[in-house]
Amino acid sequence: MSDSTLHRTFRGKQVHVPYSFEFANATAREAPGDYISTDLGKFALQLDDESLWMLTAVTPSWKRVGIELPLTTKGDILTVNADGDLIRLPVGADNMFLSAVGGLPVWAALDIGQDYLAKAPTVFTANGTYTVPAGITKVVAQVQGAGGGSGGSAGSGALGGKGGGPGGYIMALVPVTPDAEISVIVGTGGAGGQDNAYSNGGNGGTSAFGSGLNAVGGYGGEGSVDVLDDIQTQWPRGGHCSFASNVIPLSVISRNMMLPTIVPTYDNGSPLSLTPNTTYNLPGKLYGGGASFTNGNYRTGQPGANGIVRIWEVEG
Repeated sequence: MSDSTLHRTFRGKQVHVPYSFEFANATAREAPGDYISTDLGKFALQLDDESLWMLTAVTPSWKRVGIELPLTTKGDILTVNADGDLIRLPVGADNMFLSAVGGLPVWAALDIGQDYLAKAPTVFTANGTYTVPAGITKVVAQVQGAGGGSGGSAGSGALGGKGGGPGGYIMALVPVTPDAEISVIVGTGGAGGQDNAYSNGGNGGTSAFGSGLNAVGGYGGEGSVDVLDDIQTQWPRGGHCSFASNVIPLSVISRNMMLPTIVPTYDNGSPLSLTPNTTYNLPGKLYGGGASFTNGNYRTGQPGANGIVRIWEVEG
């Protein structure tokens, strides 16, 4: 048997492929053709987007095989419309939230206005109970966790202790029930480390509004560090935040991560501490700031700043 009988060049329908037809684009695929009943169920490859289609009627009518993933940009959401097709929901504009109309997701404006900011908030700097006024069904709550304390410094072999991390921060629209009593917890700043071997600063306490809004305190700084660059630039983790599904966050700073600094500003501060400490051996700034780093031998670390909870009633 010669090689010519063993080896052949296969083209077109001689080659086994998972489709029977090829079209340049959708216009060519949807054009009338000489289809017969035995063609039903066969597949076509559309070359411009490499999509696969199944013939469902000789008219012709086609059904796409598989799903099409719409092009997305950062923040977009992939969802399913009323026809069961996968669609792209573009990211919402600032100050909008994800809502639902007819069971389908939509971006909606957060129509609470700014009038509530003109009113004096109810402020908690210690644990307490907030009683919802009559007729109020939503409030804006601002919750700041406490800052972490800085690490202590031991003997001559140590240069100091690391600064404490800032408390987590969240401001959110919270649904409430008139006349309800809601528990408020305000975190206490973490204690400074002692002036002995490897005494770390304490973690800041968690602040909370009810059970649905929490801002965890910042982590305490490491004690007795012997590399100055590490002391000044490698900060402990800031606190993170959590909120219930019926809460609409307006502003969140959740710092459950390492926070290296470009210039040594020695205190991560917090959204409410306004400015960081710019020197060492200082307590955290109110509210929620972490203590600045400890410099020198046999130094006791400084405490982090306490947290705070502020509440505004939203009318209408």
